[in-house]
Amino acid sequence: LIDNFRPESERVRENPAQLAAGRLGHDDSLHRIAISPGFDRSTPGADTFVTVVMEQLLGLTVQKRGRELEIGKALYDARIGFWSAIVLATAPGASFSSALISTDVPLLLFWSAALLAWVRLLQSRSWGWALALGGAIGLGLLSKYAMLYFYLCAAIHLWRAPEARWILRDRRGLVLLILPALLIAPNIAWNLEHGLVTFTHT
Repeated sequence: LIDNFRPESERVRENPAQLAAGRLGHDDSLHRIAISPGFDRSTPGADTFVTVVMEQLLGLTVQKRGRELEIGKALYDARIGFWSAIVLATAPGASFSSALISTDVPLLLFWSAALLAWVRLLQSRSWGWALALGGAIGLGLLSKYAMLYFYLCAAIHLWRAPEARWILRDRRGLVLLILPALLIAPNIAWNLEHGLVTFTHT
């Protein structure tokens, strides 16, 4: 990340050496990059910095350090979770999209967060996971309307897994509709005021 962006700040240019010497932590290094006054024109630039950060957050929803290999472990086992994280980290599309500003990156981030929340909600029936799922779907919709396909995937899962259909009769299920609707409402209102330009473009 540091080598790719090469911010203009001399303080940030010292990051790789200080990291290698153990005099600087990763969190402090990222903070220096975030507050750097500018980026070299020969590299992607500050506008794609957020994309790279989102790619790393996407990885955390698949593999959460050594404590849990989140989605893969929840659905299968730790080995599947580990290799899922490796595949994600080395996928050519992930590297390529890190150099672009694209709605696909936040969409994938919130989709993976929603998938994790969906699995945990069905396992624990927790209100916390219900709110997390509703929030992830709503933020995913703000990133790209393709997040709506998550509902189709959830419907197919419920069709194939009768034991999960309790969500259809539970108030937690309403959260999965109401919270995303509240989050996307300002976007819909703006579109109605501007001739549904987003839908026309899509």
